[in-house]
Amino acid sequence: MNILRLALPAALLAVMAVAAGCKGSGGLSLEDYLKRIEEADNQSSERYDALRDQLDLLADQSAPDQERIDAAQSAVPEFASILDDFLAALEALDPPSEVEKEHEEALAAGEATSELFDDVATQVGNAESLIELDQALQPLNGPAYIAADERFTGSCLALQATADLNKIDVNLDCAE
Repeated sequence: MNILRLALPAALLAVMAVAAGCKGSGGLSLEDYLKRIEEADNQSSERYDALRDQLDLLADQSAPDQERIDAAQSAVPEFASILDDFLAALEALDPPSEVEKEHEEALAAGEATSELFDDVATQVGNAESLIELDQALQPLNGPAYIAADERFTGSCLALQATADLNKIDVNLDCAE
């Protein structure tokens, strides 16, 4: 799972695909579950990459103020949308029992992060100056974000460890 970290720390996010292929037991096999996460990670990375120019512009101190504000007002809500899509897909997955705890932890951490990003997106949308934009983005450097990021990364690392232990060839691209 790639955890997209808006504009500054790194990148927080991954969009998981909705599980369609179930085994007879009613849930995904461990391999199918992890492969779908990997697929979704690749999809979310593509969406995030599409935001890269806007995020770079936001960080470019030589760019005109209004261009930086416009970039943030475009990128941050899209970033929040990617996270919301991830959570909807995650919630739709039926994890195998081996990773149910990690799945629930990823969902809980993602929901905490989503609430934070929704609030940031609202504040960024109201920003009319770089000072206001900076204030709107401050929560992304705060303890609530750091805690959510650590929780989400931890659940990702646990899923990757399960894949490795079971010799399932996936790269969940967990940020460390």
